[in-house]
Amino acid sequence: MAKIRFIDGKEQYGIAYDWGAIRRRYKSLKVPAGYWDPCEVQWESVAYIIALSTRSTGKTTNALLFGMAARAEYSGFQIGLVRTREEQIMPKMISQMLDTVRTFEGGRYIKQLTNGRWNDIQHDRQNRCFRYVNRDDSGEIYEKDEPFLLLLALTASDDYKSVLVAPKLDMLIFDEFIQEVYDPESFGRLMNLIRTIFRDRLSARVCMMANTIRPMSPWYRELEISKELRKLRLGDKERYVTEMGTPMWLHVFDTPSEHRKKLSTFFFGFKNPALAAIRGDGELWVWRNFQHIVSDETDRELDKRIKIDTGEDLLGVDYVVTEDRGLVANIHPVTKVRDGDIVLTNGEIWDRQHRKGRGFGPICELLEKLEKQGKLYFSDAESNSSYVDFMAAADGYFD
Repeated sequence: MAKIRFIDGKEQYGIAYDWGAIRRRYKSLKVPAGYWDPCEVQWESVAYIIALSTRSTGKTTNALLFGMAARAEYSGFQIGLVRTREEQIMPKMISQMLDTVRTFEGGRYIKQLTNGRWNDIQHDRQNRCFRYVNRDDSGEIYEKDEPFLLLLALTASDDYKSVLVAPKLDMLIFDEFIQEVYDPESFGRLMNLIRTIFRDRLSARVCMMANTIRPMSPWYRELEISKELRKLRLGDKERYVTEMGTPMWLHVFDTPSEHRKKLSTFFFGFKNPALAAIRGDGELWVWRNFQHIVSDETDRELDKRIKIDTGEDLLGVDYVVTEDRGLVANIHPVTKVRDGDIVLTNGEIWDRQHRKGRGFGPICELLEKLEKQGKLYFSDAESNSSYVDFMAAADGYFD
């Protein structure tokens, strides 16, 4: 066990972890090579660890093992595993999550991490947690430890404010944080959850894992890493600090191999740059060419009622009369829908403000007219990609 020291000498600020000792404990497990390695992370100096890959690369399993190594060094250390929705932490979705840890080489990880004190891991469905246990020869549990892994749903973040007290939960793993549909409330819920659990502690860390790379994800915009991610290629990792000072570790992970190279050329040997992320070469973030919004003091705003709900983010359309280009449409991210707005959606129509696809009526038809005339202007590449993909779906190209 490592010696307990507190940050700035104050217990409420959390433990000043010896991350070197935790790394050594993790390395002693001799986890197979070729997977995401948490020992490369600058745990000492970052708050968020954002690990992205084009496929499953052992990120969540190895992050859990690293947290379990921390528990081996610091008694009572807990991990929280977060999924977006309640149903994603139900038994049928989660019960086999730690099977790799449980069964690897006859349970070697458990024996090493607990010095032989426990021989198995139990999924406690009723309390939504995992804990070390001892089983007899018939498989019956005769002894239980306190939970080391709690299961949490982002959508229940408000409920946790009054019921969740976890003073030793110092690692939060947000698994599969990039979903097909983005709920605009998700970022705020995550921030509330972090505040609820961590309180005043500076010792805690947040790991955010995704097995998909979507360059237009609103999460990147919320985390203020969109521009930085565009510079990265597969395999790159770096420490990044937001404008207001939040430190992050960014890692776009890949597991290159000779077989992968053969597979890439066998099936994906085409010049389309969008295949770079699949092959693991070239540019990772591929953007369409688009016209940037150009503003002038002589511009006259005509209408800004149209909003586009892409399912991932919300775009605003401003009709603007310019001196040199005539009438144009400026398209950019917005955060809310106001009374009187018209919301275009490819989803369900659930109120009078929403209209299907490209919509109907003069104000919607004007957008399509300006599109054909090449008079659409965008604030950023993500908004352009979101708009193009939305309209392609609206026109049936993705059916």
